[in-house]
Amino acid sequence: MGGDSTDRQEFVAANSGTVARALTGLPGVGGSPSSGVGGCVVVNMSSAHIPALTKNGARYKNCYDLDDETRVGETPPRTSEKRQMVDAALTPLHGKAAAEIYFAAVEFNGCGVGFYGDHCMVLRDDITKPDSDIVVLDRNSYDLIREPLASQINDAARNLGVTEKQAREDEAREHAGLLKDHLAEIAAIKVLEARTPVLRLLTTGAVSEGILDDEDYLEVLRPDSFGIGDLAEVRLAPADVALDERVRSRSVIGRPPAQAETVWRKRRRAAEERLVALVVPVRVVTTAGRTKG
Repeated sequence: MGGDSTDRQEFVAANSGTVARALTGLPGVGGSPSSGVGGCVVVNMSSAHIPALTKNGARYKNCYDLDDETRVGETPPRTSEKRQMVDAALTPLHGKAAAEIYFAAVEFNGCGVGFYGDHCMVLRDDITKPDSDIVVLDRNSYDLIREPLASQINDAARNLGVTEKQAREDEAREHAGLLKDHLAEIAAIKVLEARTPVLRLLTTGAVSEGILDDEDYLEVLRPDSFGIGDLAEVRLAPADVALDERVRSRSVIGRPPAQAETVWRKRRRAAEERLVALVVPVRVVTTAGRTKG
């Protein structure tokens, strides 16, 4: 039952189509996009910073915005040289100043990159709208200064007689496309490369897990910030919700949690209260696949 190479190629093609339809919301070949389904653009943020974002007129800040902030009693953070090096390589892709770009990720049914924060903010962006020139990368842009790409870039610069900066720009271009035109292909490659080719069709759960796995994601270079009114919903990870309840229950039975756990839970309560007050849906992600109600 192993099948020949033709069978495997047919399943690879079919599964590529599954990824494309899942992300674009197409019910089938030749169909029209369905409202409210498909991929989305997300940004994760710590609950500690959600209340500040909910203030009137507040906008999400990137590292360059934070450079301009004045802080009492401490030196404001400065954008690192590594970040600036990566951003210089990305500039030819989007044609804007680095300070105008806000990084996000492509998501399907999940709750984003938890490393960056416990609240996954889902933007209202239509990722397939025809007038969008938003750039998407097939990986975290920091990979451009990590191994093995870093050595490959150095070798290319030496062999081609160009600067390392130029070689890094060329490498970045090899991993980039436009969200509106190339997302389906980039996503299909990412999902299928991570799986051994088999004579089975992918489910939506498998697509969801392949699109964003741990910290391995498709990076979106969004040329604009956003405010609370630009959110479609906020997603919470079930593991975080379970830990939140664990902290509460320990308090009830007389086993006080650690101070850090108490502070974390209070921040989550404050964040959710502000979101609910502003009528932003807050949802716990319970499954990566399809379920019947």
